[in-house]
Amino acid sequence: MFTQDRQQRAQQTGHSTAREAASVASQAGVKRLALTHISSRYATNAEPLENEAIERFGDNAFFPDDGDTITIPYPECDDR
Repeated sequence: MFTQDRQQRAQQTGHSTAREAASVASQAGVKRLALTHISSRYATNAEPLENEAIERFGDNAFFPDDGDTITIPYPECDDR
């Protein structure tokens, strides 16, 4: 994942920008956005990515730590 100013690099490597990921999540109506697979260039400061995602998606965008488990609640299905 890259910042918007590196959109061309993101496209070249088959990745998205934080802004693109946030836009897709917003359009899909998701409730939380976990930002993962971040370029090592942001290892010491992911704030620019976070700012872009929050700008488009709001405060429910976050960076899970490596090894974190994220619970995704599924609604109960009625098989009738």
